[in-house]
Amino acid sequence: MLAIMTLLGLASVYSVYTLFEEDGTNNEEEEPHSGDPDFIGSAEGTEGDELFLGSTSGDDILGRAGDDTINGGAGGDLIRGGVGRDLIDGGADNDDLRGGSGDDSIMGNTGNDRLVGDDGNDTLSGGAGTDDLAGGDGDDQLSGGDSNDFLTGEAGADTLLGEAGNDTLYGGAENDALNGGAGVDQLFGEGGNDVLLGEAGNDTLNGGDGNDLIDGGDDVDWILGGSGNDSLVGGAGNDTVSGGLGNDLIEGGAGSDQLSGDEGNDAIQGYLSSNPADTGFRNSDILDPDQLFGGEGNDTLLAGSGDELRGGEGADMFALGTWINEEVQIRDYVRGQDVIVLNYNAADTTPPVVTLQEDPDAAGDAQILIDGDVVATVSGAFGTLTVGDVVVSAVDGWLDAPESDPAPTPDPDPAPTPDPDPVPST
Repeated sequence: MLAIMTLLGLASVYSVYTLFEEDGTNNEEEEPHSGDPDFIGSAEGTEGDELFLGSTSGDDILGRAGDDTINGGAGGDLIRGGVGRDLIDGGADNDDLRGGSGDDSIMGNTGNDRLVGDDGNDTLSGGAGTDDLAGGDGDDQLSGGDSNDFLTGEAGADTLLGEAGNDTLYGGAENDALNGGAGVDQLFGEGGNDVLLGEAGNDTLNGGDGNDLIDGGDDVDWILGGSGNDSLVGGAGNDTVSGGLGNDLIEGGAGSDQLSGDEGNDAIQGYLSSNPADTGFRNSDILDPDQLFGGEGNDTLLAGSGDELRGGEGADMFALGTWINEEVQIRDYVRGQDVIVLNYNAADTTPPVVTLQEDPDAAGDAQILIDGDVVATVSGAFGTLTVGDVVVSAVDGWLDAPESDPAPTPDPDPAPTPDPDPVPST
């Protein structure tokens, strides 16, 4: 044991407790002191900085005050750091680990572990196994590791990373950053202005209260902004995105998406770029037919090729343009209330020529043509819709997000990976 103390440079600072098995019985040895052990399978520290090395069986360790370093070793351990900046490694098997007061670093290692940071700005890493992590008070960093983990930030501005597995993440009351990682994950921002990233897998993301920034990532995602002015991106895959309350900015991304503004004055985008003039040429949109629903409020619906648009209640804007290569369906245009805007590239030398005709396959529907090409069909509008009702506009980045204050985009790997063996093993 003295050799370990010398190697770590701790001989003059730490009391060292070693719990070990001898003839089937757990014992506790303290160095540099001598004498008979006071505990059987358990150790309780003092007010100083101490090093605890657990046995190969389940141990009960309490660090108390001081900056303690605790390794539970094998077995199902109960470890409490107490007051101070503690470094805790549960070791193998299923452990129950609590940091206590102070900025603690807690690692579950292998096994199905329970990690609680308590007070302070804590770093929690579940490691292998199905783990349950709770940050407690303070600005905490939680990393689930492999398997299906449950992460709760609780109070403070927390960063949660699910990593591999089907994880469930709850941010808590303040401005949190949640990253599901690979797997089928569920992310709940709860209160505050949160950032939610689904990454790979069919994820469920709910921003809750506040002005949230949500990106579903790859695969088929379900996204709800909640209350507040949210910025929502479906990402790749056939996603379902709903703004909820507030003035939201919604973008479907790649795939055939269902995009709903719900309440508020929302901007909903089926086109794959926030600035249709980026490409500089016509018929540029990729055919990923989306369904856009404005809901209540005065909404702006930016159509991509083959999209179906319903403004809902309120005075809505249906925006399309020369990037369309498959006609758009506008289902509920109300003349005198809604407006249709036809955008073209400002670099073009002359504006496009807009004409109307009746849909040869659906009597009563009006078709809008740009230079002879059909770009949209307006249900029931033939005979009432006129060329003068179509506003022609040069595109210079006209579609702006509603007023909102989303949280900043987090690092895609927000929770650092701790040293897998930060304290010496038993």
